[in-house]
Amino acid sequence: MPLLGGLVLLIAGISALVFPIAVQSGARVWIVGGAASAAACIAQGAVDTIELFLMPVLLGEGVPLFVGDGAELPLALRETRAWPKGVVGLTYEVT
Repeated sequence: MPLLGGLVLLIAGISALVFPIAVQSGARVWIVGGAASAAACIAQGAVDTIELFLMPVLLGEGVPLFVGDGAELPLALRETRAWPKGVVGLTYEVT
């Protein structure tokens, strides 16, 4: 399944990849995805860090950042970064 540089192309549900790699082996997995991907990983307990990036644009509507009726996930702010054009990065640790 690994591709060039150790990347993996996933066509099945995200749990088919995240659980075996992150939970069983302890390896670090970085997932870029939407609300459904985030909810699936959080539900499995496979998330230890959440990185959010705020863009200086107001939208009239959009896609929710997180979906589902899962339990609250306590977070602790670990890092903030700001870029010249107004983008702000927030790094949270799941506590």
